[in-house]
Amino acid sequence: MVKTSKDLTKQEHLEMYELMQLIRDFDMELSKLYSRGLVHGMTHYSVGEEAANVGAIYPLRKEDLMYSNHRRKSLVKKQVNVKDVEEVCTFTT
Repeated sequence: MVKTSKDLTKQEHLEMYELMQLIRDFDMELSKLYSRGLVHGMTHYSVGEEAANVGAIYPLRKEDLMYSNHRRKSLVKKQVNVKDVEEVCTFTT
């Protein structure tokens, strides 16, 4: 059965909001790393598009298969560790 916004519980709304905030925080940190020269290649920010990302990924279950796009924000719902996405960054000491 498909749920609409009015069918979601307060807890589900809060979870969705937290995912949107996590995605925004990730983008903002990535932007800082990029400006410091610690990110190689191009980056694709999705600031302002968090709701679209969360709306698409929230219904996924742990066992569902998915393929992430170039923005990688869908990985947040699958609880991928940010360290597993570190091919984005080149850290130098």
